[in-house]
Parts: sequence; C-alpha cells; structure tokens
Amino acid sequence: MTNLGHTPFISGSAEGKYPLDRGKHLIVAVDLLTYADETGTQVGAVYCLVSGFIASPRQWRQFDTAWRKVLEKYEVLEFHSIDFFGRRKPFRKWSNDKARAFLAELVEGVLMPRRMTPVGGAINVSDFNSYTRGERCYLTMAKLNPNGRGLVWSGAPNRPYQLGLVSLFIDAIQASKSNSRIDFILDINDIEEGLAVQTFRYLQKENRSHPAWKRLGNIRYAPSEQEPGLQAADLYNYVWQRYIIREHEGKTLGREETYVMEQFKRKKSNLMVWEKAGFDLLLDNLPPQQRQRWREL
Repeated sequence: MTNLGHTPFISGSAEGKYPLDRGKHLIVAVDLLTYADETGTQVGAVYCLVSGFIASPRQWRQFDTAWRKVLEKYEVLEFHSIDFFGRRKPFRKWSNDKARAFLAELVEGVLMPRRMTPVGGAINVSDFNSYTRGERCYLTMAKLNPNGRGLVWSGAPNRPYQLGLVSLFIDAIQASKSNSRIDFILDINDIEEGLAVQTFRYLQKENRSHPAWKRLGNIRYAPSEQEPGLQAADLYNYVWQRYIIREHEGKTLGREETYVMEQFKRKKSNLMVWEKAGFDLLLDNLPPQQRQRWREL
C-alpha cells in the first residue's frame, strides 16, 4: 500500500450545479458534496480512516430517496455497520438470507447505480507516531514562521484523524473538475470537530502551495440518522478498515464483508494509505536544513 497524499492534483468528473436546499444546509450553489465518516480514532487503533463518497447534490438526492425506501421496507431506522455485521439490534434476530437481501438492496440497488466516487484515506497510526513531534506537525500541514520563531500553524501532531481529514480533502479535489467547489459533511464528532473545522478554514485561508485549496467550500458535522450519505460513508469506512486490518493480520474478511468490498472496488480499486514509506518520501523531499528544523521542533 502506498501513500498518495501529496501527489499532483488531477482532474476528474463532476456534475452541474444544484442548490443545496434542505435540512440545515446553507442555501448556496455547489458543484459537489462529500459525505464522510471516520473510524479508528480511539486509543489503541491500528489504522485511522476518514473516507466516504463525493457526488453532485442531484445524485445525493436520488440516493437519499432510494436509501430511505430500503430502510423503511425493512423497518430499520438507521444503518450502522457495526450493528449490522455484528447482528446487534435491530438485526439480532434476522436470518442470514434476510440480512443479505437487505445488504444487497442497499449496495447493489442504491449505492452502485449512483455516480458516487469513493474518496478518503487511511493512516497507519504506529507509523505516524514513530516520528518526532515536529515531523508530525509537518505531516499534518503545519507552517513554519518565516522569522524562524516557531509555527504559524501547528498542525495536529497528536491526532492522526487530522491527517486523514486532509487526505479526504485532497482526494476529493483530485476526483473532481478543476473549477468545481466541494462541500463536506461529516458525522458528528465532539472530540475532533473543533480542530477539524479550524484546519479546514486554515487551508482555505492559506491556500498552501496550490490554488486547488480555494475549491474548498463549507464543512459541517451532522447526525447520521438525518443524513443517509453518512450511513453510506460508515459502511465504506467499516469495510475498508476491516479489510486493511485483516490483511495486516494475514486473514480474510467474512462473506458479507467480502461481498461489499468487491462491490466497492468496482467503483475504486484502492484506498490511499499513509504508511512509513510515504511519510519518509514526503520528509526526504524537504531541503536538509528544513528537515532538520522540523525534526527538532
């Protein structure tokens, strides 16, 4: 697995503009919406993932309607992957046939027909933590003060989630047209949300080294029960995390997880993973004096 976090920005495809006019969304014109979720932010996690899907507001409206119809048909209020695959309520007494029919309707009946592109990334937490604090600042988009005294922006050296979030932004930009504006909606996270929004605003303001950062529109956190897109992102995160961890352990996924992974790989064959080789590549590209300065911060 390789780290694609700082690859050149490329163009993809996007739909036309549609107003964002429901729920608590601002009434603005946007080109694309990204719904994303996170997993692996707890202490002891092996990988942290922040990923989901990017699509036009029109595609998301069609998705919402179809997803809600399947939930209503099976009398499920909200889809949570950990509950479904662990056969917890409301799936506890379901037969395997019923569960697999339900899953197929969500995945093949709703997700796959939509023009929704998977975006996001995963971070090997132990690899990330093996670097000095200063190096982790750099990897999480910190900026040195030109006068040589400290940092203008400190990044998030103790939070791999923030690197995952930046990976999400980069991947969404790469997956869309060069003139499209992208809004992001993520599942509520009381611990990470404050710094995540600060990071988003900082990237918008600084524009870093590439004008693509100007394409970041708005970011907000919402409850997943109100946003089916977050439930789809939860499924994507869950299956990819299971896949990466099981591969790391030399094991395979269960039957239902394998089915979902095979479907998702038809949309996008891989998930970018930040690991030591990629981190080293980014740091080794720094001039020697700068690399030393970051290492010693």
